[in-house]
Amino acid sequence: QGLRQWAQDPVLEIVRKNLHTTGGQQPISALDYAYSQRTLERRFLMHYGYTPKYYSRIVRLQTFLRAEPHTLVDLALEHGFSDQSHLHHEIKLLTGYTPQQWFHQQQQHLSLFYTTRAYSFA
Repeated sequence: QGLRQWAQDPVLEIVRKNLHTTGGQQPISALDYAYSQRTLERRFLMHYGYTPKYYSRIVRLQTFLRAEPHTLVDLALEHGFSDQSHLHHEIKLLTGYTPQQWFHQQQQHLSLFYTTRAYSFA
């Protein structure tokens, strides 16, 4: 019953939504809820599989990757990375690939998708 209670905890859903709303850029310490920092981290980890901080890093990277292309430095700063090096570190840490490897892999997936889609409509 303890896990069931956590699964229905509305505070965790509010925290998750706030992280998505801010693109992962809201500092976790600013999330002022009814729990202590440690309790919030523990419950969030049990429910989502990540700590709020790690989850916010994932959300921030996802938000960055969906952004319209500009210069890499401008995009990094706009999405809360301190510099291009910080962005590269996060991509490597969260995807397991260097930025160049990751973007190359994404291009291959997209070209395969469009090639497959073109043949399926023919």
